[in-house]
Amino acid sequence: MLRKAAALFCALVSIATWMACGKTTSHHVYAAISAANQVVAYREDPNSGALTALAGSPFTAGQGAHSLSVHPSKKFLYVANSGESDVSLFTIASDGSLTEVTPRTTAGTTPIISAIDPAGSFLYVVNSGSNDVSAFSIDSSSGALTPVAGSPFPIGIFPISMTLSPSGNFLYVGGQGDPGDGRPG
Repeated sequence: MLRKAAALFCALVSIATWMACGKTTSHHVYAAISAANQVVAYREDPNSGALTALAGSPFTAGQGAHSLSVHPSKKFLYVANSGESDVSLFTIASDGSLTEVTPRTTAGTTPIISAIDPAGSFLYVVNSGSNDVSAFSIDSSSGALTPVAGSPFPIGIFPISMTLSPSGNFLYVGGQGDPGDGRPG
């Protein structure tokens, strides 16, 4: 009887320890502060969800830092800078801190939204000033961007939203205006 009780006690302690472990890996959260041309970075506590600013945050980005996209590898962060019509590339250190890689990559006029396909092969940027989408291939080792042949691609409307299908095979852009003239309605 004592052996059964000891075995049951050990099993319950193991289950309680396993359940109490929860998540132990921190996540990092990034946000663009457009008016300040900055990206703020936080560490998210895996158990409570509390955010703590990272040392060195905020990080300087381009004028009008607008939309952020983190590469699936979590090694690169891209920032669409609407005031400069370019894209900043930052490398992400293991502690979540950012280092900008220069020079910045030219996009269309007034980039406002960005998205990366699930495989991390392409970055898409919607440009509201030129009513088009810039497409870039991503170098998986350096994060460097190379324009896709024919990019930017005209969309014929004033863009206000963009999303990729879960497969990454289709890009959808929502907008307003007369598709015939490409101006806001």
